Amino acid sequence: MRRLFVAGIALFLAGVALVLAFRRLFVAGIALFLVGVSFVLIFTGCDAEPIYEGRTLAHWRRELKNKDAMARTHAAAIFAMAGSRGKQAIPDLTEGLKDEHYMVPFEAALALAKMGPEAKVAIPALTELYNKHWNDKVRNAAAAALMELDPEAAERAGVKLSDEE
Repeated sequence: MRRLFVAGIALFLAGVALVLAFRRLFVAGIALFLVGVSFVLIFTGCDAEPIYEGRTLAHWRRELKNKDAMARTHAAAIFAMAGSRGKQAIPDLTEGLKDEHYMVPFEAALALAKMGPEAKVAIPALTELYNKHWNDKVRNAAAAALMELDPEAAERAGVKLSDEE
């Protein structure tokens, strides 16, 4: 992307030089100038959406609602890798904490733990998951997420240091 930006600047400068140096090449100079300006405008501030396993985060966010439990699990795991880059999925991951397939809430809790302060909205759901889920690994993931996001909330939920191992 940086190379395209530099190419745009080069075309812009070449266009200006042609216009100034050769009046006969005025049209070509203006064309290069406009192409250069276009490159600069297109590639400045245009951050591409991060790609994980060949798919955008928007794709993985849609997968969090897939009918297949393994697809939902995989999507939540991708958001754990993405960390705070995937914070737009916090509401969907919070909903995933209530999933009936135990691997989805497990991965969703791990993902939320890596989202940063914005994920504090999930603390009530993480607390409920910690207190009510039947699977110890899921409960441990919820405990780890609570400890990461808000140690005081984890303490109020009854999380002990041995719970998050």
